[in-house]
Amino acid sequence: MAGEDRIHVVAFGALGEPPEVLCVPDPRKRDDEYALLRRLGARLERYYRECREAGTHPQIWASSRAGAALLDGLAERSRYARPGRGDEGHVEGVRRFGALLSYATDRYPYAGQQAFQTATEVCSSPRP
Repeated sequence: MAGEDRIHVVAFGALGEPPEVLCVPDPRKRDDEYALLRRLGARLERYYRECREAGTHPQIWASSRAGAALLDGLAERSRYARPGRGDEGHVEGVRRFGALLSYATDRYPYAGQQAFQTATEVCSSPRP
């Protein structure tokens, strides 16, 4: 686990609404971390479904480039999550979360894309 980024707390939600906050006491415990990622994945899946039903595209924002890099690494690690002892039933939800998050993080490097933005870049870009 050395060098891996772990999520202790995540806050997410729509602009203008109070955020949902999920946390785990010790993300080094795989069961705790997977439970957090599955809950976050269920919320992300619901958001994508709402966008599809509304005929819009999902858009995810991170606070900064560092936050974007953390989410990119988390998406990649989650997509290829491997089950440990007794984790077989839980790992599929984690993989699904990674696949959904990858939709946005894979687009981040491309100029002009709107799927994944960082607040620091948007707020510091010159206005016409």
